[in-house]
Amino acid sequence: MAYPAVNVTSTQTVNGVLEAAAKANSPVIIQFSNGGALSYAGKSLDNSGEKGGQ
Repeated sequence: MAYPAVNVTSTQTVNGVLEAAAKANSPVIIQFSNGGALSYAGKSLDNSGEKGGQ
């Protein structure tokens, strides 16, 4: 069995993926890139040594 990994970019895409997975009764993996995670979490996330969000 394969699980989809969906790269999300906002709270709206997270909600959409979770709603679709619930409707399909299917597991899903929520995936963030380093830059996407920084953007999603806000500037309080320490990004030392990484290139995302610069």
